[in-house]
Amino acid sequence: LAAGLEHLSVPRLLTSRPGVITGAEFASFTVAAALLRYRRPAWAVVPLLAVVGAEGLRAHPESVVPVGGALLTWAHLLPAALWTGILFYVLRAAIAWRADPDAVRGLIRLYARAAAWLFAVVVVTGVVSALILVPLTDLFTTDYGRVLVVKAALVAVTAALALAGRMWLRHRPQPGAGPALATRLESGTLAAPS
Repeated sequence: LAAGLEHLSVPRLLTSRPGVITGAEFASFTVAAALLRYRRPAWAVVPLLAVVGAEGLRAHPESVVPVGGALLTWAHLLPAALWTGILFYVLRAAIAWRADPDAVRGLIRLYARAAAWLFAVVVVTGVVSALILVPLTDLFTTDYGRVLVVKAALVAVTAALALAGRMWLRHRPQPGAGPALATRLESGTLAAPS
């Protein structure tokens, strides 16, 4: 990385397929950020979808299973992005509505239903991607296999925090309490496996 940055050449970078894809992702993120800055969140969806599309073409499964690998990556990234985005939005709204515990509980209950389905899709597509890329016998003997084990552990911690947050729904919170600590921690651990 250091050597690559030392001799960085944007024109040379953009002549390779990975460079073009990285450039497209960077440009798409920049356009999305500008649209969000100018309060056009609905328009920002298109460049963000372009990022997911480009990432599907760049990801490891695509190199092993052409076309199918990209589809698998898209089926993994879109639900993961939705899960993360919905959670951050729900937490933001729950903190703003903390004076109305019933509204917060209702909002988190709606999130929990959607998150369960999104979680299932993320886990299934993640396991399939892992099996394509790393045979089970190499899981603990290769660097990439160990990265997958760490990611799986972070997803397990996130799932445990999600379950703890759902248990919070069974109790009547005090006004001003906001969302459960477990739900707030879930957002941090959810960002880590990405």
